[in-house]
Amino acid sequence: MCVAQVLTVITVSATSLVGSTQKTKNVTLEDFDHLDSLKVALTQSGWAILTTTQDVLGAYNSSANMAANDNLRRELQNLSIQYLEVAGFYKGKNEGVSFIVLASESQALELGQQHHQESILTTAGLVCSNGNRRYANHSRDLFSPEAEKAAFYTTVREGLSFSVYIMFDDTNLCQQSHVDL
Repeated sequence: MCVAQVLTVITVSATSLVGSTQKTKNVTLEDFDHLDSLKVALTQSGWAILTTTQDVLGAYNSSANMAANDNLRRELQNLSIQYLEVAGFYKGKNEGVSFIVLASESQALELGQQHHQESILTTAGLVCSNGNRRYANHSRDLFSPEAEKAAFYTTVREGLSFSVYIMFDDTNLCQQSHVDL
């Protein structure tokens, strides 16, 4: 199921102007712990949210899903990719651990494919492993407490959740090829 197996990938860098010189500051994991910096981070590139949870392996806390997340955790450490563990939710149901990682979209998509995920979520929107996309509209992103009412949301810590607004239609693009469209 595409929706329940979303691998969220989001890339982040913050830009600020100092006088007439533009400086780019890479987003840090700490930027996800504060509402104001989180709102900026979601619109930037350079970060991703990854998971390995799969419905076919049972509940998010099944031994198979827990082992898969342990494998991803070790892989992130071996690749020296910084990460923050968060909770992912779908229709109010806890889908288990997700990892906010500081990585490019392509690297996160590759990790997602290696861990049998059908899609990832980036700042640009939902990116399916088959190359199809659904785009984000960040002017409609939601934050605590409204985020917890959305179909998909991520909880960074108690009191801080977000939901990236994705422009869906009735097609399941994660299971269609470009030729089917």
